[in-house]
Amino acid sequence: MLPDRLPIKLTKDFTFDLIKVEGGIFWMGDDNGQYDYEKPVHQVDLDTFYLGEFPVTQGLWKAVMGSENNPSFSKGITGRWSRSPGWILWEKKKKVRRDFCIT
Repeated sequence: MLPDRLPIKLTKDFTFDLIKVEGGIFWMGDDNGQYDYEKPVHQVDLDTFYLGEFPVTQGLWKAVMGSENNPSFSKGITGRWSRSPGWILWEKKKKVRRDFCIT
């Protein structure tokens, strides 16, 4: 059985908590939807996964990606509860997701 909370120690001063999200089956889509990507209604089966308890902050970004790789316009704030990195390139978001993908 997986734990409900998974603390990840990134540095000696920085821990990021992941929360377990139980997997399951649900129906997704809309046969009458306005857009093609909504169709057809289909069954989705998700495995249990972990999700960050809080949004990504400047401090978390710096701990994972390093300060040189920060594309944000507001780089000066680095505390755990500081603001999010703002605009981030999709490729960098995918790397963070790969680095923290725990199933």
